[in-house]
Amino acid sequence: MSHILEGTGLVEAEMNVAMVANLEQLEPVVLVPEGLVLRELSTAEDIVQFGEVLASLFGTSQESISVRSYYEQLSSYPQLLTEKMKLYLGEYKGEIVSIGSLIFTKESVGIYDIATRSEYRGKGFGSAMFNFLVEEAKKQKIPLCVLQASPDGINIYKKSGFQSVGQIKVFENRHLVD
Repeated sequence: MSHILEGTGLVEAEMNVAMVANLEQLEPVVLVPEGLVLRELSTAEDIVQFGEVLASLFGTSQESISVRSYYEQLSSYPQLLTEKMKLYLGEYKGEIVSIGSLIFTKESVGIYDIATRSEYRGKGFGSAMFNFLVEEAKKQKIPLCVLQASPDGINIYKKSGFQSVGQIKVFENRHLVD
């Protein structure tokens, strides 16, 4: 499969780990750093802010511009966010510093987009968001939870009870659009 993707001009960007856990067996401890407020987004401006944090991961690249544009457009149609997709924000001293999302199917809950602005990393905001998302996921009574772990997050997820089930090659076309 890799050679097919590479044949289209995509290049391998990184290797991630596919992980799974039984939510009924997880007991997350949500240690929220003082002053951090974790919440589901609720306004058009919240959607834009979510996109800003996600786009910040990509610097000044075309991908950053595209991510920002997508969430700005989505903010005009907040009804597109349904019970199947929930976006969350971590606010600290009036600034959105971390994000995360949950995507629900009948069989599983997926945890995605956990990100913290670079200047706020190492303060526990990402870990707090992850554990908060696990708590939110457990409320849905769907036992299976999946995620795609980058090298930065894998140890947090393992400590929480997630198990590795495979490797995921991440491909990108950044070189074609920059």
